[in-house]
Amino acid sequence: MDNYRKTQEMLSLIDLISNPIIEGKVNEKWWFEEIAKEHLVGNMKSWIVRIRRYGVGHLLRCIKWLVSPFVIRCYMGMIRRMLKGKWIRHD
Repeated sequence: MDNYRKTQEMLSLIDLISNPIIEGKVNEKWWFEEIAKEHLVGNMKSWIVRIRRYGVGHLLRCIKWLVSPFVIRCYMGMIRRMLKGKWIRHD
């Protein structure tokens, strides 16, 4: 790939990721919509490993995590994203 094409692709990427900022969409709700799936799925996988390895104590910590304010905001972001039709399943 030549330098011109790489430059054009990079500029396109910068435009794409800058649009939410330019359009004033970047706020707490938007952020939670963007990170919810990665955060919840990634952490649940980690909790499952820890619970299997270390037992009930980690299950109780997982339950505490599941109802933490940060995770509740993630649930809300996930729900908003689903309602907007932006949720893409990757099974």
